[in-house]
Amino acid sequence: MEPQAELRQPQSPTQGVYGFNPPGQPVRLYQGRIGGVTDTDHQGVIELSFGSGPRLLWRVLSESDDLVGPMDPFSMSVDKNGAARRIEAFKSSFSRGWINHAEFSSGAKLDHVITHWINLPDTAGRIPLTESNEGGRATWAGRLAFESLGWNVVIDRRRDHKEAFENTNVDNVYAITHVMKVSRVDGNEFSVESISTFLDYLRVSMSFALGRWVSPALPVGYSKEGGLAWESWSSPLCDPAKAVGQAVIYHRSSSDLLRYLELSLVALSSEGENGPLRFQMVSAIQATQDGFVEQRITTAFAALENIAWIALVLDGVVRRADFEGRSWTGARKLQKILALAKISPSVDDFDLPALKEFVARERGMDGPAALVKVRNRLVHPKSPRDEVYHIPGLMVDAWFLTRYYLFLLILNRVGYDGSISGQVPPFGYYSDTERVPWAVSE
Repeated sequence: MEPQAELRQPQSPTQGVYGFNPPGQPVRLYQGRIGGVTDTDHQGVIELSFGSGPRLLWRVLSESDDLVGPMDPFSMSVDKNGAARRIEAFKSSFSRGWINHAEFSSGAKLDHVITHWINLPDTAGRIPLTESNEGGRATWAGRLAFESLGWNVVIDRRRDHKEAFENTNVDNVYAITHVMKVSRVDGNEFSVESISTFLDYLRVSMSFALGRWVSPALPVGYSKEGGLAWESWSSPLCDPAKAVGQAVIYHRSSSDLLRYLELSLVALSSEGENGPLRFQMVSAIQATQDGFVEQRITTAFAALENIAWIALVLDGVVRRADFEGRSWTGARKLQKILALAKISPSVDDFDLPALKEFVARERGMDGPAALVKVRNRLVHPKSPRDEVYHIPGLMVDAWFLTRYYLFLLILNRVGYDGSISGQVPPFGYYSDTERVPWAVSE
């Protein structure tokens, strides 16, 4: 997967189209003429702002008396590369507002794309980077390089990554942390549609690995001749850098991360843009931190049921009529898919005191049966006395184990068998030979 040439020679970092912003500060995308706000053109700016999350915002810089008019959506005109470009825009006041998406394309095929990652952690690159600074030259382990699906990918971490985030006391913070260059391994040109699909696979794969949304943003495509051929602006789905996530792949282990990405990208591609694996991964990310813990449990269970359907019915293990019959209970389905993946169903493997107490009270249950009972009591209780809150901490323990099963089953589906970060107390970083037993099926 990783290119063999020039593995250890220091390289110059890939230059982004937009500079590395101080965490929390906006990234300026455009400054110049803005038309369409009123009958008169004005000087203005368009920025990717991070006040309450990534948003594309525009504002007029002048204080002209004619900045009055309707608050309806309008067609904004800006000058890009010597041509007037149209953008659908919205107003929050007479002089400012927001943009959902803007895209500029010459129609030419692309030779390579430069894009910018927001809120990637300080990944340990396997290739050193070097550049001049005030004291001479700085060198750091900053580059991850790999090939997948015929794409050559280079991801370079900003040199001041650690210092930038250590020097901010703001929790809800966003910043460009990495610059990525993508081209074809064979050197051929490619379409906007093909790179857009690959960037989505990479966004979902990386976010699943980290347990929170990260995103490649603001891609810029260049033609073979070096001219700008495509540019896309949007408000990326991205969690704050200090969000409470729980990674399943340790970001500082480059070998594990690269091995996982290779398998995940191939698996997503084989199913297509709207395949079940993408749904499962997105559900796992959402089940990590979004909403109340009850919502996370139900979100994870929707993905577990999807996995059970595919692994048991579509893969020919169980007939559809049997699967939908009474004998195949929710607990039996979950037990079966865990068994196929060789994942232990025992609650005793983990530090989950509330769930262990629940199992002891209900008697004769393993982890899957306990989780299904908790979920069923949440979603369709048989009576008001069908309790799930009588044991303090039960919801959190159930969420830990549900999320753990979901992450491991997804990793099993993509074929990953490397080390993982713990999803269940005691947390840590371990392989299948250490504290928690798990392994992919043969």
